[in-house]
Amino acid sequence: MNSDYKISFDEILSKFEVEEKKFKEIQAAVEMYLKENLPLLEILPQVNSRIKDPISLYKKIRKKKIKYEEVHDILGIRIICHFPSEVEKVNKFIESNFLIETFEKKIDKLKFDQLGYLSDHFEVRIKTSIPYFEKFIDFSSLTFEIQVRTLCQHTWADIEHALLYKQDMQLEESLKRRVFRLTSLLEICDQEFEAVNQKIINHPDYKILMILKKIEGKFFKYAKRDYDKETSITFLSIISPLIKNLDKDLPKLNLFLMNNEKKLEQIFRERQDKLESNIYFSQPEIFLIWFLLEIDKYSLIKLWSESYPLEDLEELSVWWGITIN
Repeated sequence: MNSDYKISFDEILSKFEVEEKKFKEIQAAVEMYLKENLPLLEILPQVNSRIKDPISLYKKIRKKKIKYEEVHDILGIRIICHFPSEVEKVNKFIESNFLIETFEKKIDKLKFDQLGYLSDHFEVRIKTSIPYFEKFIDFSSLTFEIQVRTLCQHTWADIEHALLYKQDMQLEESLKRRVFRLTSLLEICDQEFEAVNQKIINHPDYKILMILKKIEGKFFKYAKRDYDKETSITFLSIISPLIKNLDKDLPKLNLFLMNNEKKLEQIFRERQDKLESNIYFSQPEIFLIWFLLEIDKYSLIKLWSESYPLEDLEELSVWWGITIN
C-alpha cells in the first residue's frame, strides 16, 4: 500500500515553495502562447490559468492517496470555447503544439443513458522544438493540465461546484431528476447553438450576419481581441448593399483575404495602437472596407459619404495604399 500520501503539510509546503517560481514562469509563458496563437485558428476562446495552492495540493494527495510527484495539475490551463466545433480545433492545436502524456475525453466515460460533467483533459509538457519554448528548456520535464470545454460545459461545471453536487450523493429521486434534466438541457444547448451558428453562417437570408461571420475570424486572427457586434451590424446594414450577390462576392472576399494575408498582418502589427482609437479598425468590417475600396471604390465613397465623415475613409484608404481623392 502506498503510504507516501501521508506526507505532512509542511513537507508539501516545502516542496511547493521550491517549485513555485518555476510554475509561475511556465504559467505565464503557456498562457501567452495560447492567447497569441489560438486566434490564428480564427476563433477567440477564453484562456485562463491557476496554480494550486499548498492546501489544495495537500487535500488532493490525501484524497487520491498519491505522491506529491503524481499530481500533474499543479498548473492548470483552461480554454473555454463557444461551440463544440471550436473545441475540436483547439484539441488539434494542443496535439500539434505540446507533448501529450495523457488525454481524457469525459464524455467517453458516460454510457448512452448517462449525463454528467463533460470536458477534454490533457496532461502535457511543453514542446521545446517550438521556437517560442526553446528558452524554457529547463521546464521541459514539467507536466501540467490543459482543460478544453465549451461555455455550456463550463457553466455546468461551475454551477455543479457551487451546488456542492456530486453524482454519488444520496439525494431524493425528485431532486436527482431535476439535476438530470438541467444537465441534459445544457448538453442540448451545445448542440443547438452549434446548429444555429452553422445555419447563420450559410443562410443567404441572413446577409449581414453571414458577412460578419465570414470576416470575424480574420479579425480574431490579426487583432487577437473581441469586438462590438452591435456596431458591426449597424455598419454592415449601411454598407452591405454593395455586396449584391453573396454567391459571387463572398468567394471574392475570401480570395482577397487570402491573397493579402501578409499585408493585413503587417498593417495590424504596425498599428496596434489604432485598435484603441479608430472605431473602424477595431471592428471586423475593416476587411470589407478595404475589399470594397479595391473592387467598387466609387460606390463605396458615395454610400459612405451619406452616413460617415469622408475623411475617416481617406485615412483607412491611405493605410491600404489607395487614394480616394
